[in-house]
Amino acid sequence: MGGRGRRTAIKQGLDNFYKAMKYTKGNFPELKSQANWFITWLVRILLGSVFVFFFLSSFAVPVLLYMEEEISVVVMVVYYPLIVWGYVAIVRQMKKANYVGGITVNKKGLRFHKANGETETISYAQLHCSNDRYTDDVYVKTLIKGGIIFFVHMNGNKKMIDFKMDATLTYYAGNHKELRAHFIQGIQLFRPDLHISSFVYSKFFIRPDTFEFDKQEYRKTIIAIIALIVLVSLGIELWMRYQFGHSLLGK
Repeated sequence: MGGRGRRTAIKQGLDNFYKAMKYTKGNFPELKSQANWFITWLVRILLGSVFVFFFLSSFAVPVLLYMEEEISVVVMVVYYPLIVWGYVAIVRQMKKANYVGGITVNKKGLRFHKANGETETISYAQLHCSNDRYTDDVYVKTLIKGGIIFFVHMNGNKKMIDFKMDATLTYYAGNHKELRAHFIQGIQLFRPDLHISSFVYSKFFIRPDTFEFDKQEYRKTIIAIIALIVLVSLGIELWMRYQFGHSLLGK
């Protein structure tokens, strides 16, 4: 097969591949982050309750200890100004935090809208191939403590991209998984020269044929993990009863 034949075959292969995808370069739509207010307020209430508990305890416990004559008034005089200063510093730091207030994926790339009005853009044109022959151009890394980090190569360095937003400061983006899949499809469409690791699809439950987030497979995995935790816990419980005559919850 000559050079023209190989180019024709490659072009036909790409055309067939794009036809199998949900979108093409011409109709690739803009996708914006959408708030899931139920989860947002659930997180806020839970974290807020924990904060209020520690806030009240930090003021009440020294008083109780003083009443029991466990500490002196000098300790309280030093302690309370420090604890007040600490809470004020936390509030000021939260106000200064330039958190992400929204995410947009479109034909140009990925855009993070910051709280101060600024935007951080990661365009498809800025992405480039990896300088390491053993590292894919677009890849993921699994942390030992749990969690998966998404990486691209940009401006000569690897760039970590997080599609999650802080529910306490802004809102929980209910479609952050779809945003990630949409961005990955954008890379495939507008930068077909970049190689996307197969683990990007499997780790994030993205169907490589349509670039849709596979909700069914994701739910199956979550159910399997919960079932595994229950079975392991049950096994430990039975072993404790057999070996020591009592359970983890008590005799």
